[in-house]
Amino acid sequence: MKKNQFATIILMLLGCTIWAQPYIDFASISGQQLNTHYSGSEELNTTTNYFASLLIPFKINAKSTIIARLNYDQLSTFNGKQPQAPINLYTYSAGVGYQHFFSEQFSALVLLTPKASTDFKDEFNDKYDLQYGASMLLQYKISKTLRVKAGLYYNKEPFGNFFVPLFGVDWQISNRWMLYGTFPFFNRLEYKINDRLYTGIGARIFGRSYRLNSYWNRDYVWNQENQLKYFLDFYMTKKLVSFIEIGRSIGFGPKQIVSDQSRDNVVLNNPLYRPLEQGFFIHAGVAFRLRTGL
Repeated sequence: MKKNQFATIILMLLGCTIWAQPYIDFASISGQQLNTHYSGSEELNTTTNYFASLLIPFKINAKSTIIARLNYDQLSTFNGKQPQAPINLYTYSAGVGYQHFFSEQFSALVLLTPKASTDFKDEFNDKYDLQYGASMLLQYKISKTLRVKAGLYYNKEPFGNFFVPLFGVDWQISNRWMLYGTFPFFNRLEYKINDRLYTGIGARIFGRSYRLNSYWNRDYVWNQENQLKYFLDFYMTKKLVSFIEIGRSIGFGPKQIVSDQSRDNVVLNNPLYRPLEQGFFIHAGVAFRLRTGL
């Protein structure tokens, strides 16, 4: 099959941008690392994240698409002086979504995302290790260069029901400048250098949890990830992109929290998951990406 025929089929399957941004990553893999030290201590900490995702759309008709998505997340935390605590935390999620166009301007997306999020040191337990999530996003295209959106994110966390309102604007400012994203999870001001290079600044505010094993009384780790960053995307081919982000954390840190209690109940005797000082991070990866514009 020729490359242009493949791109045409993909566009027919989707009809528009699923995630309300000017591109779709059908598959991606990346890694992120931050080196810092613990608050009130000279003990050094290295926190590394590994991510992988796969998105598969299924066209139902001219107005509706079913979306399947798989995600993997590994959080690795290391303190060389205290190697006995659990080091790796994992999340496996399998989402299914439905997108419908009520008109050329107005669409809605609903996504259900169950996930297993734990250190997998004990036998898997649905009560502790399984989480249920959902999100809804409404989009309205005002013009060829402007789209607005609003929605709601939900996840059943160890501390209870977690709701986050979503809103955003996608604005094609000029042929080279574009502002897009869905606050608070993903936001970018992008500049197109040429067809192969895109750069700009971005922000991310996101939190997620992982269950610990019975040695730690089934407490959980809450990883708050607030970032400001510079990014550079390089298209090695029309659809294969390598990317790098360099930035500063402004509220980052995996902290151990007392089992099923609010995030204020921080456990301080775990040598790994204690409050951290903020620092600089680097995130890099590759993706199979299709740019669609607005």
